[in-house]
Amino acid sequence: MLHKDFLEDDPVTREIIGAAIEVHKLMGPGLLESIYEECLCREFNLRKIESSDKYLFPLKYKGKTYIRFQD
Repeated sequence: MLHKDFLEDDPVTREIIGAAIEVHKLMGPGLLESIYEECLCREFNLRKIESSDKYLFPLKYKGKTYIRFQD
C-alpha cells in the first residue's frame, strides 16, 4: 500500500513507485546513485514508462544563472 500522501488512484504513480521498489528489491541498499538511476531507466523502459535521463536545469552562481544540460 502506498503512503497516504501519494495519489493511490493514479496508475502512472503506481507504476513509477513500483519500478523504484523493484530496483531497490533487486539491487539492495548502498550503491551509488548513478547505478540506481541506470537500473530505474531500464525498469521504466521495460514497463513502457516514457522517461528521459537528460534534462535542463538552472544553475545559479554568485548572481548569474546558467542553463545546463544534464545527462
